[in-house]
Amino acid sequence: MKKFLIVLVLVSTFNCVKDESVPIVFTRTTFLNLDVSDEIYQRDAVYAFGATNNEDDDVTDIFVVYEENAEDFKFYETGVDDVDPNDLSNYLFKEFQPSIILDNGLLQYKRRSDDPQWIIVTYRIDGTIKLSSPILVKSNTQPTLYTNTIDVSQDSSLNPTFNWEAISTENSTFFFESMHRVTDEELLSLTFTDENIFTYFDLSNVTLNLSQLTPPELEFGNNYRFEVMQIDLDNWVNTMYQADFIIE
Repeated sequence: MKKFLIVLVLVSTFNCVKDESVPIVFTRTTFLNLDVSDEIYQRDAVYAFGATNNEDDDVTDIFVVYEENAEDFKFYETGVDDVDPNDLSNYLFKEFQPSIILDNGLLQYKRRSDDPQWIIVTYRIDGTIKLSSPILVKSNTQPTLYTNTIDVSQDSSLNPTFNWEAISTENSTFFFESMHRVTDEELLSLTFTDENIFTYFDLSNVTLNLSQLTPPELEFGNNYRFEVMQIDLDNWVNTMYQADFIIE
């Protein structure tokens, strides 16, 4: 799952989190290995990633792709980075509550710390606890770069093509794309590609499609936002790209 970890969207979506929270249940403050010891659980089963906050370098954002009917969202961290990230006994539960970024798929944790450490997020669905792959916080050594440099081609108006430059190539493994309608923040698509190009909604170069609903046709005159995250081997976002456009 290293290759396909994750989960966008920032409020501009780089910066605008909706003011609503995901119901969360806190049962006990303990280590992750104890929380799952008597449970059915799956490792590397949640797409999640970390990034430097766009407005405050001291804040780390953790973005999570969640499934419909997911509940009991939890956040665990190691506190330091020089531990085995695959040893669940190194992860201590923290009472952080996530907020929905976009309906039907994306939420966000905000952690006021840029200390290097490993993070795992979990949620429960259908009686199973699903765990993300470990995320290494790199705000001090590899802060996330934010840019609006995406080329939007509307040669086919209802099927725009997006191109972007791979600015940071250090340990980068893939791109995660999301698109939503600006007016009502309806999430339209969530995809992964190995290439720095995507056409809505062409799956020919898509390595994984996480869109929960069939992406609708775009509409003339509507405002849309397309965002990309360039992800590395430690599920850290090297670069975040964003483009707002109107179908013409």
